[in-house]
Amino acid sequence: MSELEKVLKVNRGNGTTESPYKLSYEMREVIVIAHPLYDTVKLLRFLADAKSRGIKVKVIYPESPWLDSEDLERAYIEYQSFRKVTKVIEDLVEG
Repeated sequence: MSELEKVLKVNRGNGTTESPYKLSYEMREVIVIAHPLYDTVKLLRFLADAKSRGIKVKVIYPESPWLDSEDLERAYIEYQSFRKVTKVIEDLVEG
């Protein structure tokens, strides 16, 4: 189990999840606009794939999405999740 899967508590099993994001071997730089808490695994797999191909990626995402939460408890959960996921995103993009 990778560090990414540990952080996200993901169990891939035997199957794979098709990513909505596609990379071309001609690409050198990509800008992705995404919400880190939706389709998180697909986004992180895409970023890992881009990194392995040497493609520079810039990710644009909302700054504080938990502010729209229904209640304080939900906001805190979203805040914690957001922090964990954006840390992984930053490591993939900068690393």
